[in-house]
Amino acid sequence: RARAAAEATLSQEAVKLQREADERVEAARRRAELEVQEKVDRARTEALTGGVQDEAEDSAGEQEQPGRLSEEAPPGEPAGTRYVGGRRLRTF
Repeated sequence: RARAAAEATLSQEAVKLQREADERVEAARRRAELEVQEKVDRARTEALTGGVQDEAEDSAGEQEQPGRLSEEAPPGEPAGTRYVGGRRLRTF
């Protein structure tokens, strides 16, 4: 009888520890997904604006909206192509 009680207690403890581990893994997964999404957004903004945002702006939580590309190509550039930050962007 004592052995059955000890096994039941051990089983309950194992379930509790597994649940805590699962919660920690899920929290870490959510943090990682947010971090990846922030990096993707930052890279997209840098690609559209042609510059690198200051880390101080990121830490302050101020996200600038990327500027919209003009419908017309600037003089001297072929239509449908735009050069931003030394990179060629297609604007079709």
